[in-house]
Amino acid sequence: MLAALMAPEEPNASPWPMQAPTAIRHEVARLDPAVRALVAHMLRQPRTSPDVQDCCHEIYRRALEGADRLRHGKPRKESSGSGLAGLARKAGGSMTSMAVLFVFGAVLFGLATRRMELLQAEVAARPMRSFAWGVLGALIALVAAVALCVTVIGIPVAVVGILGAVFAAYAGICSVLAAVGGALVRHRSANPYVHLGVGCALYLCLSAVPYIGDLATTALAFIGIGVVVVTRGAGLVPDRKRGNAGSGPYRSAAAA
Repeated sequence: MLAALMAPEEPNASPWPMQAPTAIRHEVARLDPAVRALVAHMLRQPRTSPDVQDCCHEIYRRALEGADRLRHGKPRKESSGSGLAGLARKAGGSMTSMAVLFVFGAVLFGLATRRMELLQAEVAARPMRSFAWGVLGALIALVAAVALCVTVIGIPVAVVGILGAVFAAYAGICSVLAAVGGALVRHRSANPYVHLGVGCALYLCLSAVPYIGDLATTALAFIGIGVVVVTRGAGLVPDRKRGNAGSGPYRSAAAA
């Protein structure tokens, strides 16, 4: 193979070795033993085998063609089905994420129905208030996490706090999706699982639209965080100012 690179071009030989720059031919000569050894090991044949020589020749040819395309600014050629395959993978990933979110919300509705209803009532009554508190709560949580990570003792506390905050945020997001779904289909069904499913389906459709999907995700995240902050963790943290009568997960939507 190396002799073929340095020898004059033959009529039936590939023209690329003589067209290759001198620096590239020297680089090929330097790397040829390692490439030949790797190919021989993969093919389980001697280094002098014709199959090994053909594979090395193909490797060098493709390398030179790729370098020539990059030198002239030509993009790499993709197969005709790569765009559809990428779109299918993205759609499948989005559907999987929505399915996981629906299952998570369904578990919360089954185990903490009253608290999830409290979150829904707050979202339906004051969504912009929840959005504003979500922005503020996210900033405060970020600053607190950074402050805790300064010391070694605070790192475990920060990790536990971050995990709890993520869990609470996803609970709030599920309540927002259920509230949106309930606003659309409450006249047909009062089932909270149907409301959650409709909300997840609507968000799946919006997330596929450029720019609008990003805005919907941002609004959903901040409202989900904010509704947990406004309701004091869905009533887990009692409100001392209002006393016991107005706190807890069993207060009415008007009191919330």
